[in-house]
Amino acid sequence: MPESLRDTLDNRPAGGTTWCFDVSKLSQTSLQRLGRVAPGRIVPLLAEIDQMTRSNPSLETPEDMQWHAEELLHILADADGIPR
Repeated sequence: MPESLRDTLDNRPAGGTTWCFDVSKLSQTSLQRLGRVAPGRIVPLLAEIDQMTRSNPSLETPEDMQWHAEELLHILADADGIPR
């Protein structure tokens, strides 16, 4: 996990949002792309991904949610021009 991403996640307020996916289980490629996001944008981006994942009624298992969150991360990163 890139240091900037680790620092941002470590400095989140205690009792903050719990996402429906595990950031530490994202693929290395996803973690690298997430590490290229501006630090102030990482938590809001993950919150957006969480909201979109939770709102999908076809996702029933934690594995489905993890997969969907990772796919959304790549779609949003591509849209924002974040390099692969």
